Amino acid sequence: FSELAVYPGERRKTLSDALARQPQYLAGYVTVPGNAPDYYALTVLGNILSSGKTSRLYRALVEKDLVVGVGAGPEDSTGPGLFTVSAALPPGGDVAAVEAVLDQEIARVQTSGVTADEVATAKVEERVGTVRRLQTALGRAQQLGLYAVQFHDPNRVNTLLVDLQKVTPADVQRVAQKYLVPANRSVVITLPAAPAGAAPAGAPMAAGAK
Repeated sequence: FSELAVYPGERRKTLSDALARQPQYLAGYVTVPGNAPDYYALTVLGNILSSGKTSRLYRALVEKDLVVGVGAGPEDSTGPGLFTVSAALPPGGDVAAVEAVLDQEIARVQTSGVTADEVATAKVEERVGTVRRLQTALGRAQQLGLYAVQFHDPNRVNTLLVDLQKVTPADVQRVAQKYLVPANRSVVITLPAAPAGAAPAGAPMAAGAK
């Protein structure tokens, strides 16, 4: 992609955690603030990838018992945001295999795009979630206060759904191509600590190991 040169390059870290019961995968892609135009397309993308049992990552990973849970979506932040992709694996799960599937599903969006039906469904789900948050006086006050402090724009409570409705399938494909590239991400893999002398569960084996 043409903007690849401005990205800092992929960063990776594998942690061994004595309190972890199962492997965890987390990738954060640098994106935009929560009030930038691309944020709304990223929100729809996250919904298509991981919201509900018909989402792409659920069908590709959870239904095949590669993970026990998966999520994707942008942060609603004031500065440069993150689009995170996370997965919780079963004990002994294969992190490399899960990451390969995640990358394949993201690449499928980048090359083939998403359907109009997927975008329409995502918009409905986002609308339902937003309306639920605003149903009570307390919920409306919390959102008004958040947007006033975070974005200096309390009126965002009225414009958020309007901006989401403008998102097209082409917008979703474009933001996937622009932001969800390996050179633009940091990856943290957390593995349960192994007994002394044993490799952590989910860790790749060294060449020649049996």
